[in-house]
Amino acid sequence: FMGEGKNKLPVPRMKGKPVVLVTACTTPWPLNLLLGESRGALRAVRHILKYGGCRIVGTVVFPGSKEREVPEKLLACAKRLGGKIG
Repeated sequence: FMGEGKNKLPVPRMKGKPVVLVTACTTPWPLNLLLGESRGALRAVRHILKYGGCRIVGTVVFPGSKEREVPEKLLACAKRLGGKIG
């Protein structure tokens, strides 16, 4: 993921690779945004992937996953983003 350059500085090895971030949390919809459940995890992973040189194509967030099935609209969004990868 990360390598070392001539000056002992980190060098990204995943330069330009497309990535889709997918997260699901059991916290219901308005609370996952207010409490930072999804946003905090996405921010941390996005930060790490950018250091590695990855290109983030998009994100898919599914709040309230404990109580319901994945909606068709969310599946269509995930398929569309998956098509952008390769």
